[in-house]
Amino acid sequence: MANIIVVGSINSDLVVTVERYPKAGETLRGTDFSWYPGGKGANQAVAAARLGATVEMVGAVGNDPYGEALINSLRVNLVGVNYVKVVQGTSGTAMITVEENGENRIILATGANQYVTWKSKDVFQSGEWLIVQNEIPWGITESAIKLAAAEGMKVLLNPAPARKIPSALLPLIDVLVVNEHEAKIVAEVDSDNVTDEDLVVHLLSKGVSNVLLTLGTRGCMYASKEEIIHIPAYLVTNVVDTTAAGDTFIGAFVAARMEAKTINEALHFATAASAIAITRKGAQSSIPTKEEVEKFIKRNPIR
Repeated sequence: MANIIVVGSINSDLVVTVERYPKAGETLRGTDFSWYPGGKGANQAVAAARLGATVEMVGAVGNDPYGEALINSLRVNLVGVNYVKVVQGTSGTAMITVEENGENRIILATGANQYVTWKSKDVFQSGEWLIVQNEIPWGITESAIKLAAAEGMKVLLNPAPARKIPSALLPLIDVLVVNEHEAKIVAEVDSDNVTDEDLVVHLLSKGVSNVLLTLGTRGCMYASKEEIIHIPAYLVTNVVDTTAAGDTFIGAFVAARMEAKTINEALHFATAASAIAITRKGAQSSIPTKEEVEKFIKRNPIR
């Protein structure tokens, strides 16, 4: 039985490495092209599984040449695929450009992800955590949140791409994971002058139990009604590709919480995992193992 259920996207990542992003109408020569298994849902599922959790994936792939490879990537990483279905048509696809500094730009084609469903509601009776994002139809994500909450599961929502969340749904979310851009959209705040603390406090006031604000090179901020914790990022000088850094962080955080690590310990564990991921190419291929993260933390003591 899985203790983490991930309902979300499974994508083929088509990645081109470029010196810089092209301007409108400009053609640039890329230095490398690669295919990687990806998708926010699948990435977060693989991260949680590699980092110690038992995970079941709920998703969909197409019957194109990529579908079988995407399912196989989940299997080899010990993610359950009983709720991954194959549908007519193409698998979800992400077109990604990675610049020399490691920054990426992504365009999504939904493909089979628009057909995500579950065979039985029983999947929500077996888990302790539900992880959802926003790369599949919102109605499916909303339904999963309601079913999981009704079964007493903890719900982590990562609304990426960003969208407004219905106010009635916010009290069902145990952990809302957002970057600054996403936080402003969920909080419905337009000002560029709002502080990080103001953002998380505003989100808490809307009914979310806990807010985890990711801040890139500035680390992360975790907030509940009782406390606000700021964790600095590790200094990484050899950034290769930032794709899936956030997904690695989320999978690592929930896996650590499943092991009864404290919030502080889980945040440091997740921060270390994402620091390793950005030194490697690809999405799922960049995610470290639990042993790698533990060694990294020993070599880089908590500041």
